[in-house]
Amino acid sequence: MKSRSFWLNMAKRRFKRYPVCLNARIVSCGKSYEGIIGNISEEGMEYSLSTFIQSAADFVPQKTIEIVFKIPSGETVNLRCEIRWFLRHSTGKNTLVLGMKIMEPPSKYKEWIKKVESSQR
Repeated sequence: MKSRSFWLNMAKRRFKRYPVCLNARIVSCGKSYEGIIGNISEEGMEYSLSTFIQSAADFVPQKTIEIVFKIPSGETVNLRCEIRWFLRHSTGKNTLVLGMKIMEPPSKYKEWIKKVESSQR
């Protein structure tokens, strides 16, 4: 269950989030972690790790990671992101949900997010 402060922070976001379901891979400290992007915005995203992790210490707030995924056109997008928050899955599995800020989004990502925005109006 998500806390009241979690939902208040969601209301303070600068950009609207759009639901998506995209397979993606995080690269951090030379390791690769599979997962799914659950929502996106101009400067952020939510990502659910599906790879078992040894320690949540690899995913602490303010840590910079790389995320790689394909947009529906088939193009690969590489983003540098800063972890802003994380939640452990309630299923008891050693996996996490990450909230991330995109650092300097590339033009390919910005163009795609505009298409997503216009398709969900």
